[in-house]
Amino acid sequence: MTWRISLEEPPRRVKREPEEDTSALADDTLSERRPRNRDALSNLSNSDKEKTRKRPRRDPVNTDGVTTPERVNVKLEQQSDTRRAIMESRQNPKMKIKTKLEFNLETLLNRLDGLKPLIVDDETIPQEIRNFAFPREFISSLYGGNTQETFPLIGEKFLKEHGLDHWMYPNLEYNPAAPRMPGHPGLFFIPTPELGDMKKQKLLSTPRFYRVVTRLATNKWLYMGDYMLQQVASLTVSEWEEQSRAFKKTWSREICDKGYGQKVLKRMAARKRFGCNEPDENQLFAVAESGEWKRFSPADVEAAFAKGEETFVIWQMDCREYDVGFQRRLYEEFKTRTAPGRDSKEPKNKGKKVGKTKGAARSKTTKVGKKRKREEISDSELSELESIIDNNEEYLLYFTR
Repeated sequence: MTWRISLEEPPRRVKREPEEDTSALADDTLSERRPRNRDALSNLSNSDKEKTRKRPRRDPVNTDGVTTPERVNVKLEQQSDTRRAIMESRQNPKMKIKTKLEFNLETLLNRLDGLKPLIVDDETIPQEIRNFAFPREFISSLYGGNTQETFPLIGEKFLKEHGLDHWMYPNLEYNPAAPRMPGHPGLFFIPTPELGDMKKQKLLSTPRFYRVVTRLATNKWLYMGDYMLQQVASLTVSEWEEQSRAFKKTWSREICDKGYGQKVLKRMAARKRFGCNEPDENQLFAVAESGEWKRFSPADVEAAFAKGEETFVIWQMDCREYDVGFQRRLYEEFKTRTAPGRDSKEPKNKGKKVGKTKGAARSKTTKVGKKRKREEISDSELSELESIIDNNEEYLLYFTR
């Protein structure tokens, strides 16, 4: 296998170090102490031994069975540290995103509980390279994949070249809980209920590795690491109520306006028409043909979430590895491609006088048209989620591949 560019420094991977197991050490320590304890007990009378066995274990901090202020303060400090760590992991000066779609802190803490960030610091890879974001078209030109899909399929040509499959491109505008800095954990969620098909449900609940590249801003996509995605508890009714008013109002409007929300609206229409909890394919087809799903308002959508008829399916994103060589390759190749003077060609009419003819005017107009077309392609990226896939089943197929 050959890469497009060569590097003096070989590719390296940063992996999560396994936590130190101190159980063996603890057992050895206890085994050394046990003989002395048995010797001490052998010198006691039977009544003293009985008292020793029944003596309750005393807590040096909490001696009266009541939670002391000191213990409460320690617990609050631990919770505060956890909250602070979560908030710090959500901060990145490079990003400008819609905060109206952000889950509240309690929801994040409940889903990110126990996850620790993978340390990716300046000793691992220089900050200039680590935080360098790229246009998505550039990444796709090297590794393949459609530039509009969250879970793009990689063609055989690219797979034979680099062997990297299972890519994920979350958009912070619509998934602000996704990782924002390399190595940090995150969440991925979509407004759709769990599938009734048990076969598909089993596939969705199976943990998988994905190479995560997050969209920070227009034409700014940053490699975060290789993540294990695992489905966790969906958003509950009480958690929906705890979200901000802006969150509920914005998502309800987005579902009504965007193509991916049609599945939600059709399920709502089928429930209303047939009085069922989980509509089947025939019922969904019937309301799709009648067009009655188009009559629902954002207030109707919000009510469906408040009743628990609709919910958000959530995946936990835990960074397990960081491919230093991958980010270096992107950085070096991008610098090479954008170097001054690269691919510069002399005009064919150099040295010739060009008059202001009608043909020249038409040529100028053509150039303007091409430029406007490129701008339209760039602007469409701002509404990326809308053009990912209107059909949720196809959308989830990319996720389960």
